[in-house]
Amino acid sequence: MLPKGTAHKPVYGDDYFQTIHDSLVTFQRHTDTMYSEIGAMRVFQATGAGSCLLTNDGDNMSDLFERDTEVVTYSSLHECIEKANYLIDNPEKAREIARKGQERTLRSHTAKQRYAEVHDYLVKALK
Repeated sequence: MLPKGTAHKPVYGDDYFQTIHDSLVTFQRHTDTMYSEIGAMRVFQATGAGSCLLTNDGDNMSDLFERDTEVVTYSSLHECIEKANYLIDNPEKAREIARKGQERTLRSHTAKQRYAEVHDYLVKALK
């Protein structure tokens, strides 16, 4: 069992985004089916909602975010725990990373931008 106050019961919709927004740190672990790349929706939901994202690293991370500046990455369980403790002990640093991650998401990773990319891809593929 997790210590009281460290995790939330399942929430959905607006409550989900409010919970992420209110969280100092949001944890993400990509599944093995993602292989060596990251890109789960929670990456963009957490950063877009203004939470400091703690996520496992991936080969494409530098295409999406600046490591340990816009999101916090880890490569092992030990490193994850170490960085989680650091962020909890340094909330101003976590908030700074959250702000930079949110700015990056709103600048580079909106649904509108993804739709345009898919549109361009489909136009090229259908020629």
